[in-house]
Amino acid sequence: MVLAVAAWTVALAAQSNLPRIALDSYPPAARDDIDRAYTLARSRPDDDQAVGALARTLHAWEQWDAAHEAYSLASRLAPRRPDWPYLDAVVLQRLAVSCAHDT
Repeated sequence: MVLAVAAWTVALAAQSNLPRIALDSYPPAARDDIDRAYTLARSRPDDDQAVGALARTLHAWEQWDAAHEAYSLASRLAPRRPDWPYLDAVVLQRLAVSCAHDT
């Protein structure tokens, strides 16, 4: 019973760390892709693969901030996997380039 409560608490905390996504603000093609990945991540918020799939989808649609949030969560869920921090670094580099061009 204690383990079930602990697992539920971890899942709830992970779900609250998913990026907030306003699907209606995206073009229809992006909306469909992102909605599928977001639905999966919300249903399995403690699964780094589901959260990572959301991150990769956001990354593909150049949603840098949300992709960074999702990659960060996937990294926390599976700290020994090298792909989530690596992909997050790619996104962070893109964010840094965007910031440099904005100034």
